[in-house]
Amino acid sequence: MPDAAKRTLPEWLTYIDQTHPQSVALGLERVRTVAERLSLKQPAAFSVLIAGTNGKGSTAIALERLLLIAGDLRVGVTLSPHLEQFNERIRVQGELVDDGAVCTAFAAIEDARGDLPLTYFEFAALAALYCFDRAACDVIVLEIGLGGRLDAFNIIDADLAVITSIGLDHQAWLGDTLDAIGAEKAGILRRGQQALFGPVMPSSVTDRARALEVDVATVGVDLAIEQDPAGEHIRLTNRRSQIRTPWIDDRGFVPANVALAWAAGCTVLTQLSRPLLAPPQLKSWARALVMPGRCERRAALGRHWLLDVGHNPLAADYLAARLQTFCGPAPVPVAVFGCFEDKPGPELMARLAPQVEQWVLVPTDGPRGQSSRALAAAAEPLAARVHQATSVEQGLRMAHALAPPGAWVLVFGGFAVVGAARAWLDGAGARCEA
Repeated sequence: MPDAAKRTLPEWLTYIDQTHPQSVALGLERVRTVAERLSLKQPAAFSVLIAGTNGKGSTAIALERLLLIAGDLRVGVTLSPHLEQFNERIRVQGELVDDGAVCTAFAAIEDARGDLPLTYFEFAALAALYCFDRAACDVIVLEIGLGGRLDAFNIIDADLAVITSIGLDHQAWLGDTLDAIGAEKAGILRRGQQALFGPVMPSSVTDRARALEVDVATVGVDLAIEQDPAGEHIRLTNRRSQIRTPWIDDRGFVPANVALAWAAGCTVLTQLSRPLLAPPQLKSWARALVMPGRCERRAALGRHWLLDVGHNPLAADYLAARLQTFCGPAPVPVAVFGCFEDKPGPELMARLAPQVEQWVLVPTDGPRGQSSRALAAAAEPLAARVHQATSVEQGLRMAHALAPPGAWVLVFGGFAVVGAARAWLDGAGARCEA
């Protein structure tokens, strides 16, 4: 391995994946110490921390787009995990930071950490803060990767906290009840802070907010959402104003998360003494929202492909409820699915099973990966409709062969599965479908 100054980004990623014996090691002491050594613990930028089971990424992207349309603000955003390349995790002004900036950040972190072991995720979080500091961002939007209380980004005392939703996921680390998971997410809250909550929060979240005297606005209470009778627009109302935006649920942006992003944008702009968006700007904002890998529709090789990173029960329910809207009333001829072994794969498949004729199961890699054979064994009640592939690429080719021309193919599960599918479809000349 070359010395730090000469490492390429792929070499750095291999290195940081090996500096800690565990892929997940929750706790803040290591990352806080290194952040303090790099003077990154409390950024000068206005900070927004987004936690939740689902909807974090789409809320972050919607907020980013709103702030960029507002103008004259430098905006940094993190997303986690990435679909195809690490750089997706660190965005400045709506663009991925380049390899050189990430390598410079990693080199500084490596020098500052001394003998402290950092996980891959801690390296990534510190690299984002380093890049945002060097880019002199005015606003930083940080997506929590896992939980909240012990996530690396929680070293930041955020100016605004957002909790999008609470559902069952990562139970091995966060607990196996909604209250337990909610308590972990609520760990991002600070005394007297402003916060925005999605529509249904367990008592562990609301009680924590009350105890800390957090100024909370909640979707469905302080943030109202109405769909017009024609189904073409939604009306969002908060404590200060009301907007009417094009309906964008067919692009994977849940209205509640659009409302959270809008309310967060209003808060940021007000706090930074910037004018709120005018109606024409808001219309441009809503129409420009795109979230790769979330209800993403592509056309390639004579088939239509629906890609979604839903990998927990809440996300599977949303996908099941929207599948006919995306793909039509008939069952989808074939679905390609893969997930980590700590995800409830058979349960996720069962939620979509009434709308899927055949399954192609694909493996996932890494410490939490599982083979398609193991997934098929766990999904034994569907065995007559299941095919096994040895790779995502082979699974996509199998699905293409099984689906008749012009039909839909659903690809869902982990980020790695959807990321590999996007790359494969790009190689096949895929085009996006509205």
